[in-house]
Amino acid sequence: MKNNIYNLFFLLLTFFASTSSFAQKITEIQVNGLDRISRGTFLNYLPLETGDEISQELVDNSLKSLYETKMFSKISVDLKNEILVFNVSENPTIKFLDFNNYKDGAVLDEDVINDLKNNLNLRDGQIFVKDNLDRLTDELRNLYQKNAFYKIEISVNSKVDNQNRIEIDVNLDEGEKALIKKFNISGNNTFSKDDITDQFNIGEPDFFLINYFTEKDNFSEVEYQAGLKNITNLYTSKGFLDIKTNKSKVNFDVKNNEIYVDIIIDEGPQYKLGSIIFNGDLKFFTSEYLRKKIKLEENENFNRKEIIKGINAITDLYRDKGFAYTLLDLDAKASKASSNILDVIINIDPSGLVYVNRIEFRGNNKTQDDVLRREMTINEGQSYSKKELDESVNKIKRLGYFSSVNYEMKRHANNPDKVDLIFDLVESKTGEFSIGVSHSNSTGASLNLSVSQKNILGTGNTLKAALRNSDAVKEKSFYFLDPHFNNLGHSMLQILTHLHTL
Repeated sequence: MKNNIYNLFFLLLTFFASTSSFAQKITEIQVNGLDRISRGTFLNYLPLETGDEISQELVDNSLKSLYETKMFSKISVDLKNEILVFNVSENPTIKFLDFNNYKDGAVLDEDVINDLKNNLNLRDGQIFVKDNLDRLTDELRNLYQKNAFYKIEISVNSKVDNQNRIEIDVNLDEGEKALIKKFNISGNNTFSKDDITDQFNIGEPDFFLINYFTEKDNFSEVEYQAGLKNITNLYTSKGFLDIKTNKSKVNFDVKNNEIYVDIIIDEGPQYKLGSIIFNGDLKFFTSEYLRKKIKLEENENFNRKEIIKGINAITDLYRDKGFAYTLLDLDAKASKASSNILDVIINIDPSGLVYVNRIEFRGNNKTQDDVLRREMTINEGQSYSKKELDESVNKIKRLGYFSSVNYEMKRHANNPDKVDLIFDLVESKTGEFSIGVSHSNSTGASLNLSVSQKNILGTGNTLKAALRNSDAVKEKSFYFLDPHFNNLGHSMLQILTHLHTL
């Protein structure tokens, strides 16, 4: 289609050249065929306007710009007496896109389908782009095959109605899911086959009664990749830092609809820990003191996880002393004693001492700021402390008023030694109302009403009121942690009593 259009341009431009029309200026732009798209929107996409001199480059760029919008299925252009005329056909809008004949939850469900439509711009009412539909079928096929539905078949039916809306049906024939037949392990000299297969939640089928519940032979790409990552973690914890599993593969037996998994391991050399050297500005800490934070001795198997854990502990030491932006740079190099012994060099940059400028709370629509501030271990004006900040977060969480407690630290551009602590809070329900009816031989019928609120009026105080009324017992009670709110407690009892009389 585009070749035909370019041929048309060539003929037009040849005509322009033969009549010295390249010097012609566009006096008007006409657009034919617009329906949903406004003329103004169309013109905004053009790299030309009235008054420009017509040229091949300008026309080519206009065509390219219009096709990139994905709004048009056909575009042609003509020049008539210095009037540039665009004739276009708009792509249809999506009336609906339905998925048919799939087993809900096997691979697809409503959430997965909605994500696919959103990510590929295939929601109802959007402009239809065929490339997006092609990508959808590709992603569906990959998704099914990653979940061992290798015989998936996908067909698409579509039609455009008289309002230029397209109806799309995606028809699926899932077929039977392939099951794991064999797990082959090779290259594992350090760990046994059982050690390796234990890193996976999938594998060869268990005894058939157990496998009915565990479904261990159900292949999943996610579980397969997670298992490979667990193998890497297993080896690196023992000093095998160059471990590779990238030659592992999953083979599908089409005839028997079975899966054979080959786990191929290249262990590489095993490394030991040599010396740990601290460089930079240690401030008031000694190398000996910092070294104790790394729970790994010389000549032990190099364990990256333990090294990182120690680095984090050292970083927190500095942050607890007010150096909020401390940076530790880690490097490892072969020891002079042996290439399999690694010395670790840790460069420390504490940066400057930091003070808390302002503490702000957001999202506490019901809870008063004072209630939160009295839980803070860290306060405005003091030096920063990671430990005290974490304690403050935990104390706010223990209040039970919030379902989420997060914070961010903002450094001042003009005062780099000051930070603002901004807490983002999501409040949860803190009140309860219950009603119950019971009967016993001793007391007869009984009605029980109760109301409780553990953050009444956002003050952090707790109110509980209860009413029990039966043939034998009439009882009212309430308590409030703050005596100033006793009248409120009495009011709650009056409400309960009124409910009882209804």
